[in-house]
Amino acid sequence: MWEWIKINAIDHKMNLEQVHEAFNNHYFGGGVTGEKAAWINEFLAARKTPFKRLADAAWTAQARRRDIQTQAKHLVNDKNATNLEKAFDAVIAVPRYTTVGGGLHFAAFPGTHAGALILNPARWKAFARLVYHTWGNLDRAHAETLRDTMLRSDNFTLAKRNGLDFSTHGNETGGGSLSSRGWAALVETRYRLFDAAIQRHIDSGEYTPEEIDGIAKELATWANHATGSGKGMLTSNKYISSAFFGPKLAQSYWNRLIGDPAKTLATFSSWNRASTGEKVVAMQRLRGAMAAAATYTGMLYANQALLGQKINWNDPSQSDWLAFKAGGFRWGLPGAMHSEINLIGQIITAQSMKAEDLAAVGVPGAKGATGGRLRSLRELYVARQLLQYAENKATPLVGMGKELITGRNWEDRLLPWRHAEGKETKPPVSWGEYAWSKAPIPLSGAAGYVYDQLRKNGASVTDASMWMRAAMVAGASFATGTEPKEVKDPTPHRTRNQAQVGH
Repeated sequence: MWEWIKINAIDHKMNLEQVHEAFNNHYFGGGVTGEKAAWINEFLAARKTPFKRLADAAWTAQARRRDIQTQAKHLVNDKNATNLEKAFDAVIAVPRYTTVGGGLHFAAFPGTHAGALILNPARWKAFARLVYHTWGNLDRAHAETLRDTMLRSDNFTLAKRNGLDFSTHGNETGGGSLSSRGWAALVETRYRLFDAAIQRHIDSGEYTPEEIDGIAKELATWANHATGSGKGMLTSNKYISSAFFGPKLAQSYWNRLIGDPAKTLATFSSWNRASTGEKVVAMQRLRGAMAAAATYTGMLYANQALLGQKINWNDPSQSDWLAFKAGGFRWGLPGAMHSEINLIGQIITAQSMKAEDLAAVGVPGAKGATGGRLRSLRELYVARQLLQYAENKATPLVGMGKELITGRNWEDRLLPWRHAEGKETKPPVSWGEYAWSKAPIPLSGAAGYVYDQLRKNGASVTDASMWMRAAMVAGASFATGTEPKEVKDPTPHRTRNQAQVGH
């Protein structure tokens, strides 16, 4: 078979789609279709056979053809764009591209975009598979095989027709073929979640084709949200979405936290009038929410019991609320909407905060406040938390613009180019520290930790333990997209003025 493929297809410079079709027609009369076509892909991949090198070369050539097609498409779009649009895109893209390390942030995609799968034991296999394929897609041949198998699946057209998001080069990737292949692994996982869910209903034989289409539409939205792709206010306008580091990701968090539960409650409250698709997905969401709540609570209790850590269960005003703790750091579960849950908790808690509570979180003039003054300070606290959340989710350009205007960083420290006009309570930022703060996410996170430690030790101690812990911060940021923060005494909650996906 492989000799026939080489002589009659590959040596004629056929692309892999043509090779697949020629092989199928010659040996099976074109009869291998749908899910069974995956067998041909496995055969063409030639794993563990003497033909693997030849197969890898063929799949890699196919991937390069697609890269060229994508580049050509981008060139055409650039050619048709106005100078103002080109300038706007460049200003937005360059800081983002630097922040994600030229596409190296691909390793964090499973955690940042699909990390919530960890909270559902039924999805652990899907999450593990995503991690495997994310790294496997470093190989062009692996990525092309994965893509081709998905495209030939029975339910691919059904998914595409009903709105499953198959885009692989959105603003979130930072650009570049490496990140695009990491993105492709996430898209394939999104499809497999949809495929497994819809196939159960197809196999049941309980639904008409029209009902299957309705279920597919609802499941496509569910799978999109579960893997970090949402539609709404943050994605509805190009300029609004450009202001966010990951607009579809941030939107999916809010959809899952507020929009989807609201739809689920509406479906249950009007069950007799709801469509079949709405009923099916309402039950799916309810099961997922129950599993997530139980798993997250259980993991926090295990963290507290096994590691002897005191978990902050009831004070949303502190940044360690419902956070994991280990090794002297607090850890947010990647992709689990931790910052969004914190924000909602802070807004709710603010309505009953006393003067001393507001003073404890750094609200100026809160000591002894009562009546209308107290209510105004509560509103000020809420506004501050909303602004900090927005800054944390913003594209790096927003933070850079604020620094240029104010001459201060997120810690209210003077930046290198600005001179003090009076007595400063905090040391100024050096050029070296400022440069590190603009490095890719893992390095900037580690640099922040190193700087804090140097300050604590009089800027003279650089022991091995500190550098090892800095490496751990960098590794965690690279692998999960979340930056561990050192556990400190309760202080006003502040966030870094640099976008951190998954924070």
